[in-house]
Amino acid sequence: MIEKLKTVTEENIPKNNPTLETYFPLSTNEKKNADKAFESSAIAGQLIGFQLKKQLEVNFDAASFIDTVLEEFKESITSPEALDIIKKIYFQGDELPIITPLMYMSRPFQSLDKKTKKSLKIFLQMLQPSDTAETSSNKLNFIEKKIFEIFQKHIVAHPLVKDSHSYVRYLDSYFTQDFNYLLTNPKFFHTSIDMFLKFYFFTYSAQLALNIQEAPLQKPSLKELYFILNYEQASSERKKIVNNGYKTLIQKMRYLYPYLSLLEILSDIIEDKNFKLYDLSNIEDSTENIEAVVNFTNLLRKKRGLSANSLQFFQTLNDALKYLFESAFEQFKKSDKKAVIDRFVAAFEKQVSRPFIQSRGRFGKVLVLDQDMVLMLTNMSINTRGKLRFQDLLWEFQQRGLFFDPKSEDALLELYERVGNIERKSDSGDAVYVHTI
Repeated sequence: MIEKLKTVTEENIPKNNPTLETYFPLSTNEKKNADKAFESSAIAGQLIGFQLKKQLEVNFDAASFIDTVLEEFKESITSPEALDIIKKIYFQGDELPIITPLMYMSRPFQSLDKKTKKSLKIFLQMLQPSDTAETSSNKLNFIEKKIFEIFQKHIVAHPLVKDSHSYVRYLDSYFTQDFNYLLTNPKFFHTSIDMFLKFYFFTYSAQLALNIQEAPLQKPSLKELYFILNYEQASSERKKIVNNGYKTLIQKMRYLYPYLSLLEILSDIIEDKNFKLYDLSNIEDSTENIEAVVNFTNLLRKKRGLSANSLQFFQTLNDALKYLFESAFEQFKKSDKKAVIDRFVAAFEKQVSRPFIQSRGRFGKVLVLDQDMVLMLTNMSINTRGKLRFQDLLWEFQQRGLFFDPKSEDALLELYERVGNIERKSDSGDAVYVHTI
């Protein structure tokens, strides 16, 4: 890596900051679907295919499939009225019915917008290969079984290609575990997949922003981010909400585009799309390497219209790397570049964090979870165990990037009491168990 950095010239550095192709898919300049980051059903189909090592035949055509299905039913259903009812129930519009999770694979992907395709890269990085059973079709009626039986004839095996993890690697195991749990529960999958993908896209983005600004040279680790339930009151006395909530996240988010655009440039120069900023910490602390980093930084600064610093200011590699990161952000302090960060943050709020933000009057915005999201996360966290101690459940939430102060913990208990999935064995908090729903 450092050898390639030593040979960099000004021509190797793009005039403008690159778009975030590899590490984060947010777009700020698309007019269509500007309020969403991706199409959930298409993402779901691709993830299912990856995890089950399956794919649709390349020449699969939905219209031809529908014709085949209806011809099959003509042989067993003599009533034209019954056949019309089947058409109306299962084949309205251009899309096939999603009667099992596997049929999400029928959602077209190649024709979708660039944001969805870029988002898929992040989800595929997070999803780790594991032995996952194919979802059961035992609960389908005879019509649905026939449709699914014909659909399966168009599914073929595909080789598993996996050589990367996400930038926030500690989330990968939880994403994979939760996705596999959904796959084993077809009804739950269908009702929850959109929320599931939105949640993990948000928590990935949030944890990435919190980590990359605070410690770009360290592998990401779990950072506290506090939420409240969407019907709770927020007040300045709730210090965790004030100091580790929405406002902190948005401040950190302002650094994400500058740092990741720098990473795109570096990864192109060293020709490694799996490169992370924390890999810079592996460079040996030597005078020669310090000079290489500082020279690269000064070339970047020149291309961005910033003044360069003399090599004599840097005694250690950490000093040189700090100069690099400060330079990546400094360019956006210029009046003509500040709007770029403003648009990026606005796009994050609109496309990624909208389900998790509410405005609370003078207090400002807070991070929230609604009841449906809480119950989905509860079921996934408990998984196949059936029930979990409340304190253990809170720990599971934390591993997924969700933290609650004592008042929100009480609100969670009240919610579980209301929906009837709580079991108290004593008045002690340690003896409170939460069941799946």
